[in-house]
Amino acid sequence: MRKNTSFPGLKTGAVIAAHPLAVAAGRSILARGGNAVDAAVAVSFALNVVEPQASGIGGGGFMLVYPAQGKPVFLDYRERSSSACKSHARLGGAAVAVPGQLRGIEKALSLFGSLPLADLVAPAAGLARKGFPVSQVFTGLLSQRLSLIKESPVMESLFLDQGNPPQPGFILSQPDLADTLEYIGQEGAGCFYLGEIAREILRAVAAAGGDIGAQDMASYRARELSPLEGRFGQYTILTAPPPSTGGTNLLQLMGIWEHYGHENSPDLLLGLDYLARAMGYVFRDQDRYMGDPAFVDIPLDRLLSADYLDQIAKDIAAGKSQTADSHYLSGSTTNFITADRFGTVVVVTQTINYFFGAGIAIPGRGFILNNQVADFTPSPESPNAPAASKIPLSNMAPTMVVKDGGIVMAIGSPGARRIVTALAQVLLHYLEGRKSLDAAVHWPRFHCEGETLHAEGDLPFISELEDLGYQVKVHNTMDLFFGGVTCLSWRDGSPKGIFDRRRDGDVFLE
Repeated sequence: MRKNTSFPGLKTGAVIAAHPLAVAAGRSILARGGNAVDAAVAVSFALNVVEPQASGIGGGGFMLVYPAQGKPVFLDYRERSSSACKSHARLGGAAVAVPGQLRGIEKALSLFGSLPLADLVAPAAGLARKGFPVSQVFTGLLSQRLSLIKESPVMESLFLDQGNPPQPGFILSQPDLADTLEYIGQEGAGCFYLGEIAREILRAVAAAGGDIGAQDMASYRARELSPLEGRFGQYTILTAPPPSTGGTNLLQLMGIWEHYGHENSPDLLLGLDYLARAMGYVFRDQDRYMGDPAFVDIPLDRLLSADYLDQIAKDIAAGKSQTADSHYLSGSTTNFITADRFGTVVVVTQTINYFFGAGIAIPGRGFILNNQVADFTPSPESPNAPAASKIPLSNMAPTMVVKDGGIVMAIGSPGARRIVTALAQVLLHYLEGRKSLDAAVHWPRFHCEGETLHAEGDLPFISELEDLGYQVKVHNTMDLFFGGVTCLSWRDGSPKGIFDRRRDGDVFLE
């Protein structure tokens, strides 16, 4: 599949992430001669420090690697429920699933890494020990989740300033996390899953009402998969396979749009209505068919077939619509991209689920545990129903666009189900040539799962959409509710990186 083995315009590489200090961590690794996977690992650890509300070693994620040589690889290190899990829970110990982050990092480095783990941990450990100035976004999220934080003395000691969210500019140091990261750098992932850290996790989860066992931790492994592949015009799209539903739903949205005669219908209102209805159909399919493929037979071929998507397009053209089940609309998670001068590109989406996860931090260790059990669907009839040793569905969809054997774009976003709709809107705007990359990323977004249409305040035709029958919930302009798209593109012959202004972030290209 690969044609190019290096990228024009990259002498060192590229890093795009949700915090400037995480970008600096990845940049430092590239400057030392590390490759894109090495840099991605350094960014991952650094985000645990500077964006602890969104991801970390107590969570998990997905990594899509397009190596300079060989086939693309998708790494699944999504969290897995305990062997005793029976029911849905949103917070507390019962909501914690077995973290996959470190096993994913271990797998990525075994396949592609070139530098020792201790070297890749060092920038993050230094940040945690020295401290960093908190941002307005971080302060705001602490304020939103203040009641959760205050339920845990450990969480309160980690993130609050005399019982209150620290003001922007406050230097937040995390010495316990620094010690933990340095220990992991020396001992490897095994110390997290088999050693004293594992025992501390089990004690903290049990004390909060959870049921993860020692064997659950010891048996966790990351998985190497093939990316899900689809077509859009002249482009090949590589994205997340199950247990993510994000990649499937993204390819569905792109395919349904291709069956719409938009070339002959420049009316923006009609296009908004069409895409909003398409969202309802793909999320209906998510609710009906998608779950952990080890437990559920997912009809992927049918869901992505041209005949099936064409029929949906015809239904929409006839004025039909679908309403998906209601889901908790968390805005958490993070996404980042790295590339190197050798020709490798990496897209990572990682999370602890809701902002600040399950509300549990490990005493003396400085990291937060996920609440991924919340991503199961409470109904026992759902293909995503809770079960023992099962991976809850995810909407995360690290994605790459390829043309003629070379990468055109790498892209991803946080934002639960808005990951799918944010990526689709950016890709449609950009790949069809209607907007520049910057304009495509920052154009007003919307999200619809049926009757309720969520819209940024400057989206055109809000009143007209209401006239069409939508219940429009208007959000702020450039609202982090609609994700934080990270994008690196070579479509115009030279690299261009964008980080969504809806969140903190930065871009390094050299």
